[in-house]
Amino acid sequence: MLVFLQVNGNFASTPFSLSNGTVQVYESGFSVVVSTDFGLVVSYDTNHYVQISLTYTYQNTTCGLCGNFNNQPQDDFRTRQGQLVSSDVVFANSWRASGDDEPGCEAQCGGLACAGCTAQQTALYSNTDHCGILSSSSGPFAACHQQLPPQSFADSCLYDLCVGGGYRPILCQALSVYASQCQQNNIRLQSWRRTGFCEIPCPANSHFESEGTGCPATCLNPNSTHNCPLPVQESCICDSGYILSGGVCVPHAECGCSFEGRYYRSGQTVILDENCGRRCSCSYGSMTCHSHERGCRPNSYETCWIRGPGSYQTFDGLTYQYPGACQLTLAKVMGLSSHPNFTVTAEKVPRNQQGFSNVLKFEAEGTQVSIEMEINGKVQVAGQVIRLPFSAGSNGIQIFYSNLRSVIIRTSFGVTVQTVWPHFVRVTAPGVYSGSLGGLCGNYNGRPHDDFRTPNGVLVNSSQDFGDSWRVGSLAAHCVESRGHDPRTDFNSSQYCGILRSPDGPFVPCWSVVDPRQQVDVCVEIMRGSNNPASTLCDVLRDYALMCQQKGVALGQWRNATGCALTCPSNSHYELCGTSCPSACPSLSFPFTCDSVCQEGCQCNSGFILNGDQCVPPTSCGCYHQGRYRESGEQFWDGEQCQSLCTCNGNTGNVHCTPNSCGPQESCRVVEGEFGCHPNPSGTCSASGDPHYFTFDRKAYDFQGTCRYVLVTLCNATDELNQFSVEAKNEALNGLPVSVTAEVFVNVWECTNSLEWKSSIYLCQWISNNCPH
Repeated sequence: MLVFLQVNGNFASTPFSLSNGTVQVYESGFSVVVSTDFGLVVSYDTNHYVQISLTYTYQNTTCGLCGNFNNQPQDDFRTRQGQLVSSDVVFANSWRASGDDEPGCEAQCGGLACAGCTAQQTALYSNTDHCGILSSSSGPFAACHQQLPPQSFADSCLYDLCVGGGYRPILCQALSVYASQCQQNNIRLQSWRRTGFCEIPCPANSHFESEGTGCPATCLNPNSTHNCPLPVQESCICDSGYILSGGVCVPHAECGCSFEGRYYRSGQTVILDENCGRRCSCSYGSMTCHSHERGCRPNSYETCWIRGPGSYQTFDGLTYQYPGACQLTLAKVMGLSSHPNFTVTAEKVPRNQQGFSNVLKFEAEGTQVSIEMEINGKVQVAGQVIRLPFSAGSNGIQIFYSNLRSVIIRTSFGVTVQTVWPHFVRVTAPGVYSGSLGGLCGNYNGRPHDDFRTPNGVLVNSSQDFGDSWRVGSLAAHCVESRGHDPRTDFNSSQYCGILRSPDGPFVPCWSVVDPRQQVDVCVEIMRGSNNPASTLCDVLRDYALMCQQKGVALGQWRNATGCALTCPSNSHYELCGTSCPSACPSLSFPFTCDSVCQEGCQCNSGFILNGDQCVPPTSCGCYHQGRYRESGEQFWDGEQCQSLCTCNGNTGNVHCTPNSCGPQESCRVVEGEFGCHPNPSGTCSASGDPHYFTFDRKAYDFQGTCRYVLVTLCNATDELNQFSVEAKNEALNGLPVSVTAEVFVNVWECTNSLEWKSSIYLCQWISNNCPH
């Protein structure tokens, strides 16, 4: 299992420890486990199941959605006011967190009512081929029934299948949750997975074991299986002669390197130091470093275009439609590569009835970038909200506005990603990646006929099957954008898309490099899915113009000829072929080397320069400090442990820092995109799935509110116990009538921590020596 973790914004490989060993992070079975020295254990399978344990020291002292921990489940539904109620919705709503006024927060249905099961569905999904296998007295789980009654798990399973329309992976997840709980109670189960039913394919050099060790051997700890304190569990175990190296099973002789506090796989090459001064390679346990200077560039590039929504042109030139609205992988390096790994994803999240919120994500060289593709959209790096321009000196990644509606990500290894609001994305990769990429942009091997390869390498014929295979999570029925149009409209006419191939139109100069016939077909498909044809047409024509300019073709005043005049914000104007590297704060010039072609869009007027996505006088500029732009007067923390408090002087453009540190009840970390001193975290709770709740006393219920709630806090504590509370924020699941646990907030003596659970775990510095134990 290859797991990606972030510690304080940086990627790390398991196992590792923090704070002098008080926090241990390691893999166990299919899960990543975080264990602390004060009794908190968090386990996450990087897919759907989170388990958090709390010592019995806190018995009969808790309250909240997790109950009162007194071994009496019948009295767990006590409201914040202490009233015992029967309704899970009334109970859960009473524990809505104070001060929660975020958009989308609303109390929704609870229990099986959310699922909307029909009588036919209930009968079907309750049989022994589905959820009924959990409670069958002759089934593979029967040995567990006495110690762990299956009915609540079967109810949750039925609930999930009704919501998901019988989607098989949901059934397998529900069964694996019960199996995991049984194994943690040291109960041996019959084998319930079989060929064609919930079988688990294991990576190369490993095999599946239903009762695998919870402490697999790793290159850093080859004897970890000895005296393992963890229960057996389902797992992919390395074959004989192989051992875990950064989540991959390798021969013992090919173990990697432990170097400067990080683990690197054998064969991995990294660029280290702020000035990229060292190029280090790991070979069979030995790390060798040499001085490094930036130099050679690839001599060939190809570009993938995403327009739309839902229109793709691969690196190899194949054009197709896929109207997906989930998290989609556009391009990523497949398998091991001697060149830097990178991943580009686009997430189209339904936003009530107002369409979709488009987010582009880029990961490479330990840096994660997130861009909201809309006016005033946030740009985040490693979870921190940043202002542009930005430069990560350690890995050569630069991010900047190319005009008021476009952001470019540029790397030192030749990959460039450009976004233009609201739907246009351009991914350009050098020829060194030929044949080594995957995703909706294809495999980049020069042969468009084999671009439809799934993540498993299978060639499919349907663009729908191909697109679905690169979707991260969710169900196909909820991943298709709405398509509303008047079927009587002829979008092929010269009033609409036909202008692209009109011999009297403004796009004739580009015909020789960008086929207009193919682009008309793309345009028609996009227009058919639009609820605002006039605006959409202008966006489609703009995208074509950008493609032409990218290939060095100059166009005339096409906006005047098509009725697509562009209204620019204050202190800016439209240019047909403006610079892609505009003057920007704080240096009054473009901060990086400019090698991009011109592009059309809004440019700042004379006497004004870019400050973020606004044009301002130079006197309004701030400071450029350690690769990041700071607003004038902005105060911020600096140093990995917040050793300094700094202020930007806009008059001089200089940053002044003074020694400082976090308070006794604070720790240095990122919270809601902001890095700095925040209250310390500690504590525990339990919530999982859609979400399904189990209280400390094992009372089970479902609740679909989309607000922030108190899971557990202390109501009857003595002075000997640490005061703490745990809250969880629920969010709607991609348009489904259900919500999922998206964030968990833990408080101990004013210490606070925020955890985000998606397809991976993001770790902060959880423990501070200043936080009381």
